[in-house]
Amino acid sequence: MTENVINITILIIFELFFLILFLIELVKAFKRIKTITQTPTSPVSLLTKFNPGDMVEIKAYIKDPKIIASPYFKRPCLFYYAREFKVVTEGNGKGKNQHEETGEELYSENLLTLVDKSGSIKVDLKDFEYKDFCQYKKKLLYRDSSRLFGYGSKIERYREEYILPPTSQMIYVLGKFNRSPDEEFITGNKDDKRKSVFSTKSEETVLRETWFRIITCFIIWFSLSLFMYYILIIIMRG
Repeated sequence: MTENVINITILIIFELFFLILFLIELVKAFKRIKTITQTPTSPVSLLTKFNPGDMVEIKAYIKDPKIIASPYFKRPCLFYYAREFKVVTEGNGKGKNQHEETGEELYSENLLTLVDKSGSIKVDLKDFEYKDFCQYKKKLLYRDSSRLFGYGSKIERYREEYILPPTSQMIYVLGKFNRSPDEEFITGNKDDKRKSVFSTKSEETVLRETWFRIITCFIIWFSLSLFMYYILIIIMRG
């Protein structure tokens, strides 16, 4: 009887864990959907009517892109995010554990200029979600020789994400409008990046993929719940 209670408790904990993950993903997805659907697309020339901090949405092309080189792998790109970190392994056998130690973090300083038929505006990409636009890379640089003596190792790695040419596609941008004494520009939503989009995909595609993600997460959670319910019935009958 005690063993059954323990097994049932474990199943309930797993079910609650997956339910929480599903709800977190659901909230994030609906935030994006709500922000996209409630933010009308504006011509660039009309962005001046917005106040700093307002969410804005534009569809435009990149103007006169400046090609730069990523810091570690020297890839030609329009924007990069790079991070240096060490994967540290300590101990051996059952006492072995790993953790990351973050070192230098780098962002390219250039702002992209986007243009439509009505005008142009700059976009600071630092806080945007731009994963569909980027490539990701890791590289092993060296292994600490102390591992040879069984005490641990440090593997240094560099990670880069970068926006690559070509730039002829229309860009869909959802972000915050900002104004400085010198210029106006759009930034990502630093507090909630799910509300920011910088993508070569259309607004309709981004919405469709977000809904698909919700449905997929629901199916996975529901399937796991049915499986756990089936296991629970077997345990109770046993």
